[in-house]
Amino acid sequence: MAKINRKELLRKPDEFQTFSERAVKWVRENQKKFYITLGGLVAAIALVVGIQTYLDYRVHAAANALSPAFQQYMNVVFGEKTPAKLAEAEKALGTITKEYGATPAGIQGRLALGNLLLEQGKWAESQKLFTELSEEPDLPAEFMPFALHGLGLSLEGQEKYTEAKDAYADAARISGPNEKTTYELAQARVLAAKGDKQAAADIYRTVVQNATDPDSAQIARESLVSLDLAPEA
Repeated sequence: MAKINRKELLRKPDEFQTFSERAVKWVRENQKKFYITLGGLVAAIALVVGIQTYLDYRVHAAANALSPAFQQYMNVVFGEKTPAKLAEAEKALGTITKEYGATPAGIQGRLALGNLLLEQGKWAESQKLFTELSEEPDLPAEFMPFALHGLGLSLEGQEKYTEAKDAYADAARISGPNEKTTYELAQARVLAAKGDKQAAADIYRTVVQNATDPDSAQIARESLVSLDLAPEA
């Protein structure tokens, strides 16, 4: 999948982070002047401690804020999907992503918000969100397949089948055996949708042969039949 410039996708840093970066840069450029007195050394230590304290506060605040918002999300996903409830959950998660997007809880909130956008068929919005997540330098490795899968679904919803296929292929490449099968089935599905019947059949047959999950193998067989092909090569 084509690389996207991270600098264009990363969210604008908050005011404190921008100030901190300027302060650290100034220290590096003026080291001799800065460290010439004990007061300067104390100031440097205070700066580092202040940044860490702020970041710790952000992490805890994000986790506390995510809890009720995530509960709203779960209630909608597994309960009544009325327009009002969807809008409330989307607003709650949107607030988390804006205020705490780069924290661990913020990243989970962004994944949940992306799934909520997919639930509503908001393909372009979800594509933007999942693209940003897939390029997020702080994204834990175990979340990357989910971000790529969400990206693939948002692209598939817009009938951008080639790009969706690439996203699913990337997700399959970095996943474990069980999850890999899910993304391979998705990859074959969009290949079939774009008219590449042979490439789709090859993946489906690979799943039939290698899947450890009987349900996945059955889906692959039924998909081959729907393409007027024999389940076995």
